[in-house]
Amino acid sequence: TFGVPARAVAAGEAAEFVRARPAAASLAIDALFGTGLQRDLEGGYAEVVASVNAARATGLRVLAVDSPSGIESSTGAVLGAAIVADETVTISLPKLVPSPLPKTTETLSLL
Repeated sequence: TFGVPARAVAAGEAAEFVRARPAAASLAIDALFGTGLQRDLEGGYAEVVASVNAARATGLRVLAVDSPSGIESSTGAVLGAAIVADETVTISLPKLVPSPLPKTTETLSLL
């Protein structure tokens, strides 16, 4: 963990965990779903997305992996709710997200 404490959170506790995040937490890594997501986010998943997005207003930075959760990667459509990421990194190959990127991300980087 590179000296950074990490904690696994059960799905039912995730939204509350984000809302009550420690003040020292400055970064969230969004890797909830892969690039094949085809359905709207609902229930607990939508709650987690809303909590992460609300935490951005208090200074939390968000790094998305491949595509922000809730974005359909081939069309860029928002599937019910979507993470607003400060940056998105894609691993290995660029993803087929339309250009310009959806307004849910500010920067796309290729690793």
